[in-house]
Amino acid sequence: MDDPAQMDEQGKSSLWLAFRVFDEPTTVFKELAARPRALVPILCLVAAATFSAFAMPSRVMEEQARTTFESLEEGGRITADDAQERISNASGTSARLTVLVAGAVGGPIALAVAALVLMMIFGATTADPLRFKDEFAIVSHAYMISLAGGVLVVALLAFAGLNEVQLSLGFLFDEESSPFLHRFTNQINVFGAWNVYVLALGNQIKTKAKGIGGALTIVGGLWLAMKLGGALIAGFFLGMGS
Repeated sequence: MDDPAQMDEQGKSSLWLAFRVFDEPTTVFKELAARPRALVPILCLVAAATFSAFAMPSRVMEEQARTTFESLEEGGRITADDAQERISNASGTSARLTVLVAGAVGGPIALAVAALVLMMIFGATTADPLRFKDEFAIVSHAYMISLAGGVLVVALLAFAGLNEVQLSLGFLFDEESSPFLHRFTNQINVFGAWNVYVLALGNQIKTKAKGIGGALTIVGGLWLAMKLGGALIAGFFLGMGS
């Protein structure tokens, strides 16, 4: 039988780190500060993208497409026949492969961009050099939380027979009377906020900051700015379609 003390001396396994970020994030990020790695979270991201692409019910994909393409049709940007054809193809193999590629390829690229931005910001706050692989390890492990939220939503849609899963704060504002606030809060959910906290914690531990306040302000500010930008861009395109 393995000696627990010896196992602690050798460090935790990559698999342990990826799945214990939920309940032991401090231990996870201390380990990553000493030896950064990100392979398991990236493999989990690819697996989650595959699951989402092929487990998402056709009815949900078609309804999402209907909302988009009927709006474009009303704006005169596409014909009724074109809209109907795109809605019919929204849950086909080609559409699902597009979702898979977007998640499996676009996901790691998005994490890499986030890691690069945070590396430059937090690198300026510490005397020790902050390398890209250090920040990428933090970002990818923190993202396991958002990934779990996404998988939960798809699982509920696929296996619980639900047509919609509301985990965001969008319900606080009516879409008709407060469209911008609805779009903004509709992007905010408990998994995203939890992700932000854990990401700030990882950077606090890596940069050896005394408290989490500074890191949380930076990460939380960037997160809210991104959500604000998403709401503005969505409003712009909706305005073009109307």
